[in-house]
Amino acid sequence: MKKCLLSIMSILVIASIFITGYSVPAKAIDDNKKLTRNIFSSKIEDHYIIYNSETIGINVIRLYPEPDMKYFENWQGKYSKAIDYIKGNIPIEFNINSEEFQSFVKQYMFIDTGTAIDNQMIEFVKFIDYYENIGKNNKILSYYSADELNSKKVDEEFLGLLPIPTDARITSESKSSDDINNIIFGEASTNGYDASAAVTYAKKWWYQTNNDDYPYYTDYYGLDTSTNAMNDLEHDPMSGRSQTTRRTYSDCTNFVSQCLKAGGMIEIKSGILLPHTKSTNWYYSDSKPSYTWGGALNFYNHWSQRAGVTPSSSNLQTGDVVSVDMTGDGDTDHTAIITKIKSTGSDYDERILLTQHTYDRCETRWDSSAKKEVDYTLQYLYDKGYTIYGYEMDKATNEK
Repeated sequence: MKKCLLSIMSILVIASIFITGYSVPAKAIDDNKKLTRNIFSSKIEDHYIIYNSETIGINVIRLYPEPDMKYFENWQGKYSKAIDYIKGNIPIEFNINSEEFQSFVKQYMFIDTGTAIDNQMIEFVKFIDYYENIGKNNKILSYYSADELNSKKVDEEFLGLLPIPTDARITSESKSSDDINNIIFGEASTNGYDASAAVTYAKKWWYQTNNDDYPYYTDYYGLDTSTNAMNDLEHDPMSGRSQTTRRTYSDCTNFVSQCLKAGGMIEIKSGILLPHTKSTNWYYSDSKPSYTWGGALNFYNHWSQRAGVTPSSSNLQTGDVVSVDMTGDGDTDHTAIITKIKSTGSDYDERILLTQHTYDRCETRWDSSAKKEVDYTLQYLYDKGYTIYGYEMDKATNEK
């Protein structure tokens, strides 16, 4: 009888381990065993705190850079004009502690009104991009105790919280000496990806929201899923389009994922417990898409492994995708798809045209100094100092 009871208890313990996983600690953690920022050495650069990575057990733990809030204590006064502009134009509540606001406001990094407001706006959005890292770091620090990190390997969900390593491959600007094989795909590549189909989808839906097939985010944010007439254009009117019902959420990565699916990239969904949190998965579901489908950093975590990051933009073609880190904080902020390679241009990056959501753009952007729309190029993003991660989609694995 005693052996039987011990066997039953062993089974229950094993079952408990499989059900809870690592994300639920087996016991309460004493305060002195929790991770704190003090564990990480740091320095202040340009009024932002930069943390060095630390190795705990077999795990390398990284934190995002944060603003020095002593310096930014009067951020409302420092950025008052930008704040007033945003409050008058944004369709959601102004709340710097809201993840929805933090994500949506990043579109103003693209602002071009031709007035003095632009520089202050960009500095404010940079501040928000770093300010949101305080909450991200809190999640990292509270996920495991130091004792747990010393005794086990971290799980995949935790790894998805960490910033991109500083030594990760980035996509550098093309050089005049690069051997550019400028092929615009007309047929599906050997892995089954049809760049032309992806581009066709992008050009159809760039100023609309496809709630017929992908209603999750519109529904999640409490908007009307019965209409596709939602956009977030740069200005009104633009290319003959009108500013209709505006989205209240950042839709860039969701849009690009839709383009990739239209191009034949196979969705991946594996695992029973919380499959949407796994960076190896990439799929859409009306109930809950994977984080990698609609989250910019999660998208990077998936495709940087599935396709790899190309070292040079000279390798990019139509149908390929770029992730963009606007401030260099290790967190990608934006995703766009290449929909055209011009036959002429001063250099290759000047010939690469992008299409995206939030702002909604199809190969053009508003230029206030020229008072007209001009080409929206990859070179434009490089000129702004953004970090680019480019994916050659024809080299991605494309099987379940």
